Amino acid sequence: MKNSEYSKNYWIKFYERNKNNNLKESSFSKFVLNYIDKNKKILDICSGDLHDSLFFYYNDLNVFSFDIVDKKVDEFKYKKFDLNSLEDNFNYNEKFDYVYCRFVLHAIPEFLENYVLIQSNKVLNDNGLLFIETRSNKGVVNSNIDDHYRRLIDINDLKNKLINLNYEILYEYEEKNLSKKNNDNPILIRLIVKKIKNIIVDSNKSFREVAIMVDKKRLNKKNSKFLLLDVKKILNKYNVNFFLLYGTLLGAYRNKDFIEYDTDIDIGLFYEDFDKVKTIINKGCFFIYNIIRIRDLGFVISLYRDETYIDFYYFKNNEKEDYYECGKKFTIKKYQLNNLSKIKFLNETFFTVNNIEEFLTEKYDNWKVPIKNKHAQK
Repeated sequence: MKNSEYSKNYWIKFYERNKNNNLKESSFSKFVLNYIDKNKKILDICSGDLHDSLFFYYNDLNVFSFDIVDKKVDEFKYKKFDLNSLEDNFNYNEKFDYVYCRFVLHAIPEFLENYVLIQSNKVLNDNGLLFIETRSNKGVVNSNIDDHYRRLIDINDLKNKLINLNYEILYEYEEKNLSKKNNDNPILIRLIVKKIKNIIVDSNKSFREVAIMVDKKRLNKKNSKFLLLDVKKILNKYNVNFFLLYGTLLGAYRNKDFIEYDTDIDIGLFYEDFDKVKTIINKGCFFIYNIIRIRDLGFVISLYRDETYIDFYYFKNNEKEDYYECGKKFTIKKYQLNNLSKIKFLNETFFTVNNIEEFLTEKYDNWKVPIKNKHAQK
């Protein structure tokens, strides 16, 4: 793989070079035809040279498709759409019986993969089918053939995301000899999944119910680690700044670990990102990792997974005072947030307040001494 980024320009040039070639339909399109009823609506994602879209059209399907190049198509509905824009281009005035996704996921970064899977759920009818064919990480990329972006896919990771998004796995296969081309015979993943219901971003449990349960069991360090790292990955991808706070910061600084007797994860964010993060949650960007919302107070949002929850504290600049405030209860001095510092935790770098020891001294009594059954003595 010579290029490490999404290869938009490569594909534009590729389709231009091959626009007059009469390519045959793929073996995957012929395979999925066994699962398709005539006169139903299918959306072909990143449809390339349209050979599969045309195949579906000539087999009596109502075809919609999109890709990153301009094309004149008389047979069915086509539009230009760059996945990388992350705009709402999936917003057709249509619901689809099928979504077809061949050789797309391995050609885009993971956050775009997540976007495709989430949007597919939104445009599918209940019990609609999503067809996926993509390269497996059990194979290799032939560097003599591929000079553009390739990201090999772990089938179990992909299945977990699909299950989190309320899909039922109907068919799975992972093998060679599914799509040979010249000297390239990759190991491919084939999945057929059925949408059971729409994405759900809010828990059916109350925050109080979750908090009481977690308080009895205490914080699970392993679950907390992966929850925090997944949240970090999502927020970083959408350019949302956050910083470690309170018991999580105390554990990271003093213990180099989560505190054994803590109950949750604490991070701070700036209030100007509040609407942005709510939009990210509502679109399902957390739900694909099985992270759901259990509380929204307007200045604190709590997300939950695997009997572990994380509090997002939103701090607004109080222009009349020398502090940022989160609701009426939580304040941090402005100079402690205007220039954030960094801390190593869980083998990653996190932002946190400036002058950590001063902050901990203000918030906790005798914070340097661990107290059994308390994450900190206030």
